[in-house]
Amino acid sequence: MSNIGNKLLSGYFKTPIKQGEYLSQLINVKGTEHAWFDPTCGTGEILQFLKSKLGEDKEIATYGVELECAHKGI
Repeated sequence: MSNIGNKLLSGYFKTPIKQGEYLSQLINVKGTEHAWFDPTCGTGEILQFLKSKLGEDKEIATYGVELECAHKGI
């Protein structure tokens, strides 16, 4: 089985950045201070993408959890 097949069977699927672009068009961020939480963040790529795309003039704290992720400080 392919590497992607193994990852899918184990429950891991990296969200394509294109999906982050779609999400950024749907989210309307009001106010200046926010805290965002992603309970299944993987490496945190989409969470950080959204913060950079939508948080130019805002203070956004991001929190992510991924049980199978070795990355810290997302």
